[in-house]
Amino acid sequence: MKKLLLLSILGTIGTTYFAQSYTPFPTSNASWIEVIYCQEKHYSLVGDTLVNNQIYHQPYVNDKVYTQNATGCPMGSGSTIYGSYAGAYRNDSINKRVYFLPPNHQSDTLLYDFNYSVGDTLKSTYKPVDTANGITYTVIRIDSIFTAGKTRNRYTFYDCSTPIPNSIDTLRFIEGIGSNQSLLGLSHACNSFSYDMQYIDCFREGPNANFSTLSSQGCSTPLITDVESIESTETLLSLFPNPTNGKLSISSSIEMERIELYSVSGSQIKEIKVDQSRPEESVIFLPQAAGIYFLRVLAKDGSIYSEKIVKQ
Repeated sequence: MKKLLLLSILGTIGTTYFAQSYTPFPTSNASWIEVIYCQEKHYSLVGDTLVNNQIYHQPYVNDKVYTQNATGCPMGSGSTIYGSYAGAYRNDSINKRVYFLPPNHQSDTLLYDFNYSVGDTLKSTYKPVDTANGITYTVIRIDSIFTAGKTRNRYTFYDCSTPIPNSIDTLRFIEGIGSNQSLLGLSHACNSFSYDMQYIDCFREGPNANFSTLSSQGCSTPLITDVESIESTETLLSLFPNPTNGKLSISSSIEMERIELYSVSGSQIKEIKVDQSRPEESVIFLPQAAGIYFLRVLAKDGSIYSEKIVKQ
């Protein structure tokens, strides 16, 4: 009887501990790598914006899409990079929630809620959940993990009956990171189709931090670590000066066909066709308003490259 009482007390202490601590989403210097079959999404925070007197933190996403062949998707060949503004999120740390503001929207919606207890069902959020398999998403376990330099509470909604306890198709939310499956995309549980599988492979927070492994893949493909450092873009494009007062010179080792300029909200501002007599060089003039802009360069070979521009 004493042992049972002691276990009950320890269980109460553990639950209280998890309820009291909370790790909010990062506000700067953070990167996520998400893998979806023939695609990788690389998210990085690129600054803040103020909407309706609320501060939002803005992730930019670079998609690396691989060409599928008869044997699957060989990583490292036949790939194209696409870049875009992913939206913005804000922390509501008091209520342990994160809200998301989609591109070109003026009102946000719930993205993550970490104010759960065991037995609670998953709340409806902007982040869709696949319900086709008939699973009821109920919190069955709350524990904590130490990753990316912090202890973070983890909420398991459904534990698939697989031989691997931490199977990627077991839906889990992790404070300060998102879910184990996706930052902004579809979540599911116990899906047996490999082409539907998606998972957060790696996460990094801090200007000098290394990627922390969040899956069994072991951060195997950190191809685009952040917006300021895209290896394939850096070797192919040269932008000068950046930051700029308005005039931006672009030179490239590839033949450019079209250049597009976007606002931080994702709206296209201008598009210019490259002078075909000099397809490796071009000039673009930015709007008068200071801030962050995004440049997309479309090459003749079909490749697309993205870069962040700072207008002073």
